[in-house]
Amino acid sequence: MKIIPEENSLFKYALDFDFDPNIVTFCRQLKDIFGWKEFNSIDGKWRFNNMGIAIDIRKAYPDCQIADEIVIDYSFAEMERADNLLKEENAERIKHSTESDIVINGLNGDLYPYQKVGVEFFMNSDGRAILADQMGTGKTLQSLAYIVHSKKPRSLIICPSAVKHSWDGEVEKWTNLKALVVDSQMNGKVFKNDYYDIVIINYDIVIKFLKEIVDANFDTIVVDEFTYIKNSKAKRTKSVRIICKKAKSVLLLSGTPMLSRPVELFNGLNIIDPKTWNDYLAYTKMYCQGHQGRWGWDANGASNLEDLQKRISKYFIRRTKDQILKDLPEKIFVNRPIELDREYQARYDLAMNEFGKFLRDVKKKRTPEIVRALQAEKLVKIGALRQLTSEGKISFAEDIINEILESDEKMLVFSVYNKPLEVLYEKFKDISVMLTGKTAEEDKNNAIDNFQNNKDVKIFFGGTLSAGMGITLTAATNIVFLDYAWNPSMMSQSIDRIHRIGNTASSVNIYNLYAKGTIDEYMTKLLKKKQLLFDKIIDGKDVKVKTSGDSMLNDVLRMVERNIIKDEKEE
Repeated sequence: MKIIPEENSLFKYALDFDFDPNIVTFCRQLKDIFGWKEFNSIDGKWRFNNMGIAIDIRKAYPDCQIADEIVIDYSFAEMERADNLLKEENAERIKHSTESDIVINGLNGDLYPYQKVGVEFFMNSDGRAILADQMGTGKTLQSLAYIVHSKKPRSLIICPSAVKHSWDGEVEKWTNLKALVVDSQMNGKVFKNDYYDIVIINYDIVIKFLKEIVDANFDTIVVDEFTYIKNSKAKRTKSVRIICKKAKSVLLLSGTPMLSRPVELFNGLNIIDPKTWNDYLAYTKMYCQGHQGRWGWDANGASNLEDLQKRISKYFIRRTKDQILKDLPEKIFVNRPIELDREYQARYDLAMNEFGKFLRDVKKKRTPEIVRALQAEKLVKIGALRQLTSEGKISFAEDIINEILESDEKMLVFSVYNKPLEVLYEKFKDISVMLTGKTAEEDKNNAIDNFQNNKDVKIFFGGTLSAGMGITLTAATNIVFLDYAWNPSMMSQSIDRIHRIGNTASSVNIYNLYAKGTIDEYMTKLLKKKQLLFDKIIDGKDVKVKTSGDSMLNDVLRMVERNIIKDEKEE
């Protein structure tokens, strides 16, 4: 029994042995692990390229000889195997740690202990890893911390369109790096602009800029919500795989582990470690009960999951909230800046132009009666603008709702307006309840009880005014705000529906969706500027604030008017 060099254009090495059924059985087992492309029998010899296979053969059959011509190849493979084993041991140690001594310079703030552990895990894996921490635990921040710490700032972020601007905001908040958010109208040359350290692009337009991205030679690729590339035949999957092929580091992020459907992991594993995971057919046979079905190859099953978990453990890390509760604050606030749907952006721009014309026309009318009448008219027009922004967020709200649902957690979704709630309720009718000002009194208690006690009801859609106070909704661990209330205390009271005595969750996620370049953004900036008011709203602190809903409205009106005047001067 001997491993010899192979004079073949396809393979470098071969296992030569006298026929033995036990050895043949063992070789077939190796073929199932590595795939037929990597290890296969032709003319009685088993041929291969990966010298790691030779190590496995000699481990089972120590008397197997190595031809002199390939002894050096075998020695290098042994050193590589030893290095990989050390990394695997370190990965297991790091994953089960609660603290890390890693020092990360260049971040504008401190990481939680478990987040430092995540960065150390990335470093141990040479920046090729899968981070599957539960939603709301800071996967974005851990990725940025790795980019800063590894000194590989030339990075590309590929993500869903709904979170492009969230990434941009996190880069600005936590780092001193320059980020660019790419849209479909830009010139492909932006990818080679060295001024930007981080380029952020959504899946939908990756194909358009594929050549420019590949030519840009990014050091690090972050693939956010990599379940978007679970379909091997999809063009965006093929594009992402091409992009990642040349990168030194690739981080894959997802809040939902896919081990219940292992086929969805293959593309990610192939990107992270293409040398090991290069045979889709062999993978699906081994881990997905792959077989020829009536309509083609069926890989929707699951098998040998314990073996799969063991093999991917060295580059797969996941922490749930239950595991890291001691590190988490009671409330985790997540701002999600978004762009309005194209239709609503056009309608918003038209309404804003009409509002600007209205303000210019009445600028000099100052009698008390006219001022009062104009103020009422301003309220109507501002209300119309706000309603457009809320309705324009429906598709983005749907995305975040689905994201939370994948974590199998309950949530509250609040809006000042009924229409977005009604549209979303129709989309999730089978797993939700709704309570607005239109809800009949006798139906309100049924909705609350159903949400609190029925495990299949995951979503509570509520009006901020009608459902934001006086009821208990402690079954939820997430809140999504589609818009702000004029009276800031209403949002604080809405948060209190979930974060009160009786909630078994020690930490809740609170998501605020705001549309960039709209009245939403004015209100967000105003809340940040008025820190006491901001504390009152998002932290529920017992502070005295004089700002009422009316004064907040007036402040927003002044901000809108100032920006309209500013735009006119620039023109």
